[in-house]
Amino acid sequence: MADTEALRSWVETITGFTAIWLNQNTPRPARPYATLHIMNQRQVGQPYTGPITALGVATIQAQYEITVSIQIYGSSTAADPRTAINAAYALRQSLDRPSVRESLGIAGWAFRAEEQIADVPEMMDSTWEPRAFFDAVFGMTVE
Repeated sequence: MADTEALRSWVETITGFTAIWLNQNTPRPARPYATLHIMNQRQVGQPYTGPITALGVATIQAQYEITVSIQIYGSSTAADPRTAINAAYALRQSLDRPSVRESLGIAGWAFRAEEQIADVPEMMDSTWEPRAFFDAVFGMTVE
């Protein structure tokens, strides 16, 4: 399996926000922060089976597509209410950089596609919390 820590690190590096995996039983960090959630994983095509060795062992490689949902939670006290959407845009745009694709590739992740970025602020008590999210599709090979 690809290194999931590399995805979390990528989000933190680009946004400058703490990034956590969604649905942990731990306290949420102070805003602004980001969450990641692996939404689904599906095998693409049939796995490749290599030749069987003299020891009766064969290498099997399968391609998968994984959808990762990334949510940005902005600060309701920030002067600019677009902090969340701007961070989401910066994160998505970073996937066009060869250096980002290379570092994710080394960790086993190949960027394939993304869904639209959505600006979804939410009313929290009596203030608006800036929020934005998008889903990114990555490919990986499991051996």
